[in-house]
Amino acid sequence: MSPKSLVADAAHYILTRPAEECSGNFFLDDEVLLEACVRDFAQYDVQVVAALQADFFVEALPGCYRRTI
Repeated sequence: MSPKSLVADAAHYILTRPAEECSGNFFLDDEVLLEACVRDFAQYDVQVVAALQADFFVEALPGCYRRTI
């Protein structure tokens, strides 16, 4: 069974919004999902036992759950 796709879910939320709200914008997957009230990011884990890694180039969002080792 393949893991749930964070990118696909974020794309769905973007593509189902009115174009006037979205056109010409830059989106980060986790920001889109937080805006869509997704709070359980563990559902996107590929390896449940592995800790999620913070993105090196993007700061973690306030309130965004990040597990540490």
